[in-house]
Amino acid sequence: MKALFIVLLILSVLALIPLGVDGGWATGGEISLRVRIGLIKLTILPKKKKEPMAKKPPKPVKPGKEKKKKKGLPKLTKKGWLQLVKAALRALSRLREKITVQYLRFRFTMASSDPFKTALGFGYASGAAASFIPLLDNAFHIEAGDVGPAFDFTSEKPKVDLWITASILVWQVLYVAAVLGIEYLKIKKQYAFASSDKNEKITDTTDKGKD
Repeated sequence: MKALFIVLLILSVLALIPLGVDGGWATGGEISLRVRIGLIKLTILPKKKKEPMAKKPPKPVKPGKEKKKKKGLPKLTKKGWLQLVKAALRALSRLREKITVQYLRFRFTMASSDPFKTALGFGYASGAAASFIPLLDNAFHIEAGDVGPAFDFTSEKPKVDLWITASILVWQVLYVAAVLGIEYLKIKKQYAFASSDKNEKITDTTDKGKD
């Protein structure tokens, strides 16, 4: 009983440790992520490049046995990513104590070879920003920020510039990670149902063609 109490006490203390998060990404660059735990600073991304090691020759495959292909995670569409972001923001807004964001920058610069498409894309981005900014305000306590769309008629490719400096507790990280995991499983099920329905329709049309 005493050992269980000590374990729970240690876990409670660890869950209340504040973490400093500092990172971001811009078009054409690498993801940067640093974590501060007290006076300790850890660079998570980009990872240090390791020296290439000599590759071992592949083991010969026994006759009759084939290598099983590992199933990777399904790639999310823009709609899937949007679902995940909204789920994370909703989870954060439920927290009693909002996460303090010292600085948040999220700039989407619309650009294309066609000025009309650039203007149209900027209009869509402005509408999306109008719906997302209230979600950000509910989820975080933002001290300083630069959030919103922009346009560039001199460029042909859109750009994204994201940077965040925030303070978060360990238990808050675990809570948001659990919510995202559940939401990802839901999206995965939707993908599975959509693909099965598509396959059924293909088989139906094939059978009708034979008849």
